Amino acid sequence: MDYYSVLGVNRDADEAEIKKAYRKLAKKHHPDKNGDEEKFKEITAAYDVLGDKKKRQQYDQFGNTGGGNPFGSGGNPFAGGDFSDIFEQFFGGRRRDPRQSRGEDYRINMQFTFKESYHGCRKEFTINGNRIAMNFKAGLRTNQQFRIKGKGAPNPYNPQAPHGDVLINVIVQHDLEYILQGDDIWIERYLDWYDIMLGCKTDVQTPDGKLSIKIPKNSKPDKVLRLVDKGFPIYNTSNRGSLLVKLKATWPEMTADQLELIKKIKKGGG
Repeated sequence: MDYYSVLGVNRDADEAEIKKAYRKLAKKHHPDKNGDEEKFKEITAAYDVLGDKKKRQQYDQFGNTGGGNPFGSGGNPFAGGDFSDIFEQFFGGRRRDPRQSRGEDYRINMQFTFKESYHGCRKEFTINGNRIAMNFKAGLRTNQQFRIKGKGAPNPYNPQAPHGDVLINVIVQHDLEYILQGDDIWIERYLDWYDIMLGCKTDVQTPDGKLSIKIPKNSKPDKVLRLVDKGFPIYNTSNRGSLLVKLKATWPEMTADQLELIKKIKKGGG
């Protein structure tokens, strides 16, 4: 192995050039940054020799490692130390042994319809070859997160180390029928204007099905009716927000007699 070639420097390179080359390559190939651990060891071994004046003189005298052993009978440039000591010297911290770490976490965004988030649901998915089934409670919100322990990536350096986790980020799709604001659900109910004015009973469609409500007399278009505890579930509790029903008026075609009657009402006649 030619240590000068490993670091990519000329044989007449000075100490600063060697140090700069090592620093650049060590960052690129460091195992903690998903680099090549064997390549990192070669780079560190080369710097251990070329970065030390006495060892470099011996190396230059005897040639590359294939032509002789400039380090005595042991022949180990790491004798008396660990290559992580050199990394610590440059980067200000002890190198974490990748063999002792658990595997990486998998992060996924999982889509839910409004009704799935409202009622709760069961999702099945495959990750890293594992089939996973998970039950989600009612009341899911966008950016709510769940962790499944031990189902993430393995440690590539140590099969016995714990696997990472799976992190699920919830994304609730927008719904055209139901508008969610906080814990409240907004819906619109279209009625003829005279039903709004005279009052009536009518059905509204909710995520739980049809619900009968009463429109008070003398209501006006855009009036909002609040139905307490009929809104969005609050996760992991038995509580709910409110259902807010906004009344919207429709204007049917009127006959001549009906229009005449409205004129009389306007004038205050019988």
